Parts: sequence; C-alpha cells; structure tokens
Amino acid sequence: MKFIGIDIGSQGTKISLINEKGEIIKEIYNPYEIIFPKPFWAEQDVKVWEKAIVDGLKNILIDFEDEIVSIGIDAQVDGVVSIGRDLKPMHNAIIWMDRRAVEEEEFIEKSITREKIFEITGCNLDASHILPKVLWLKNNFSDFRNIYKLLVPASYVVFFLTGEFGIDYSNASSTLFFDIKQRIFREDILKEFDIDLSLFPQIYPSVHNIGKLKKEICDYIGIKYQPIVALGCGDDYAACIGAGVLNEGMLVDVSGTAEVVGMVSKEPLLDNYRIVETHAHAITNSYFIENPGFVSGGNFRWFRDNFCKIFDKELNYDLLTSEAEKVKPGSEGLILIPALMGAMVPEWNSYAKGVLYGISMNHTRAHFVRAILEATAYGLNDILNSLKKMGFNISKLRVVGGGSKSKLWNQIKADVTKLPVETLITSETTSLGAGIIGSIACGYYKNFEEAVSNMIKVKEIIYPQGNFDIYEKYYQIYRDLYFTLKPFFNKYN
Repeated sequence: MKFIGIDIGSQGTKISLINEKGEIIKEIYNPYEIIFPKPFWAEQDVKVWEKAIVDGLKNILIDFEDEIVSIGIDAQVDGVVSIGRDLKPMHNAIIWMDRRAVEEEEFIEKSITREKIFEITGCNLDASHILPKVLWLKNNFSDFRNIYKLLVPASYVVFFLTGEFGIDYSNASSTLFFDIKQRIFREDILKEFDIDLSLFPQIYPSVHNIGKLKKEICDYIGIKYQPIVALGCGDDYAACIGAGVLNEGMLVDVSGTAEVVGMVSKEPLLDNYRIVETHAHAITNSYFIENPGFVSGGNFRWFRDNFCKIFDKELNYDLLTSEAEKVKPGSEGLILIPALMGAMVPEWNSYAKGVLYGISMNHTRAHFVRAILEATAYGLNDILNSLKKMGFNISKLRVVGGGSKSKLWNQIKADVTKLPVETLITSETTSLGAGIIGSIACGYYKNFEEAVSNMIKVKEIIYPQGNFDIYEKYYQIYRDLYFTLKPFFNKYN
C-alpha cells in the first residue's frame, strides 16, 4: 500500500512516496524563494507552490505502476491567501515570517486586550498570526471587499488539488479567533473588526477525506485514477505526528528554517508566561502546546548565504559545522539573540532585533556558526523551562527536520537542556506525517497510534556529555542580554 505526503515549506516543497511501514520509497524536493519586498515583509507567489506540487507528483510517479491510495497535505502555518470570486488568488501569500501587521496587532490589543485573546484562543497576540494579517489586508488591500475566501497555505493547496474548501483544527487554532476550549471560530471576535465569518472555510479533522485529486491534475501527472486527498494540517503538527510523538512526556523539536518545539497534551492548558501557545492538534481530541517557530535554521542559512562564500558559491553546512565543532562550548563569549525576524524566545516581541554580543578579534567564522547553533539551544531551553513550570514532566527530546542531521547541533541541545536527544531513521518527518494522515483518511490504518507503531523507528540517542556549568553561565547571559536590550527594541522600533 502506497501513500503520498506533501509538505509545502517555506523554502521548498517536499513530496514523499511512502509505504505502509513508513519507509520512504522516493522523495522529490522542489525549492523556491521567499520574497522580501520590504523590511519584515515576507511573501510567496502561490504559483510556485502549485508548480512544485504538480511537477513533483509527476516526477515521483514516473515508472511507478502501483496506485497511490491517498495524498496527505501539510503546509507552513500562519499564512494568508485571498481568493477572489473568480476562484483565483488575488495577491502573493503573506507567509508566517511576515510581521508587517504590527499596527494591527496594537489595534487588536486596544479593542480586546492581549490577556483576553490568550484566554480565549491559547495564542499570543502577535503580528505573525492570521487575524492581524487579515486586518492589514482590510486596511491596505483596495480589493478587500471582493475577497471570496481567506485561506491558510494548507487550505489553499487543498483547494488547488481538489476544488474544495476546508481548514483543519490545528490551522484554525492559529487564527486568533478560534476558541481553544469550545473548538469553534468565535464570530464575536471577527464582528469586533467588521470581518465576516463566511470568508473562512469550514473546520474539519485533519484526517477528513476532502475529495479526490482533480482529473486535470491526474492527466498532467500521468495517472488514470483519482486518489483521495486528506485535508491535512500545519507543518509543525505533521512533523510531530511523523516524529511519533503522540503522548505527554516527550518534547519534539522540529529543526528547520524555524524551530518548532512542543508536546502533546490531552488538556488545553495555558502558559502563564506565554512563551508557548496551546493549539488544537491534528491528532483527534488532543492539543499541541508549542512555541510555533522562532527562526533558527533560517539564521544559519542567512549567515551562510551572506558571509560564507568562495567565488560566489556558498559553503556547505557540513564544512561550517565541522569548523564550529573545534570551538569551545560557549563560543568564547560570542552570543546571538536569534531575533532576526522578531522574537519568540525568550519571549514574544515583534520589535526585537537580532544581536551578536561579545565580538572580539579572536573570533573566527567558526565561532559565529557555533554561536548561531547555541542560540537555538538557548531558545529551546526557554521553551522547556516554560513547559516545566506548567507542570509537565519531560524525559527526552526527539529532534527531527534538517537540523537533526547535525551531530554537533544535537549534542549542544543535549548539553544545554540536559535531556537525551533521539533522532529517527526518517529525519524529515513532516511529509511523513502528512502521509500518515492520508493513510488514516483512506482507512488503511484505524488511528494515529496504529499508524505510528508501524511506521516510526528511532535511529540514535545522543546523551548529555557535560559542559553544564559553562552552558548555564552563557544561557543566563543570553537572557540578561535580551531583557537589558528590550527597552531599546521597543523604543527604537
């Protein structure tokens, strides 16, 4: 039995052909660029998603004779695509990284307050979420009144593939108008800003069979049947499922462009410190308590692309991390505040900026790379400490995504958090999670527990090796540095 998982990420789309044992038979990755039209704006042309998907499906199914039973979808969260009455996109997707809606964030605070929003939705009032972006469109997009539907990226892709509209509970819970306890959209919040609820699709479970793949797409990719398409979810939730994290006690760290860190809970508990948010999970009747993604791998890529070139060619990550491995823990006093696109650790702050502190003449490229890796681990530790304060007992960390391939990065995380770090045979678990959702939607597996028990396998466990004192020292300096600079961030925004 074969399934396809499609992961629409920030830097590219991955399509995985998966069997019932969770083995990746074939993968296709089609990269694309993020558009940065202005400072703190981040967009993508939805046509690049469409092309990446159909070309990827066509290539992955070349010479493949078995029928695909289902297609599962996951996509980057917190993006907005407006669909006109002609059922065509009206502008570039405003993606999760975009923070243009800071004024709208402040307007919402005056109307409802941050505290009330958090109490109702479990989410922080932040410019990265959907409601501020929708308000920005309402205030700045001249054709707003002609919008037929407002879709998150996963919903847009499902619409493109099937012609049907829908949003799953996980994506709905990131909008800032989803009641986390009642699990419904709150029309009263939308009415406060004169926004019609009908602009948003109906909510379904992630494993909902939303429809069949369009015939014209089947014709293009060269198949004579129409596999079912599962509604799917946000990428962080799919990565959690693909990592096999279904119960409390294990922390999942999705190490990609952004660092998504979270855990499963049966109850919608809220973080009084608001470092983590409480979302409805793609797993039925569960919640995902997470920090939905401070920029981490994106910082590494930014540094590599801009400062690590020879004859206009970027150096590879393996070379850079091998150099960083020779640097002592703590990077000899070089510390990064990883807020190049605003902060989500050690707190949420749209005005925060990236800062490299402690630069001296003895620091080399390798020191900068190690400082970037350590900053991610410090942010991870912020999240871990918040979850502990909520009463969770966390015994291990399961790291997945592209960053999990770096032994140095995993060891730094183990030493900073003092937790064993597990990696999996399949490190890129996001498209695998989408495939798992499809396997349940088509009825092959009865539930997530059965699917995961058959499809997920641990590869390696990395144990803490020490360096605790030095990392505790620099972790505290990292926090002191951020909170010392916080007044400057807010004053000189």
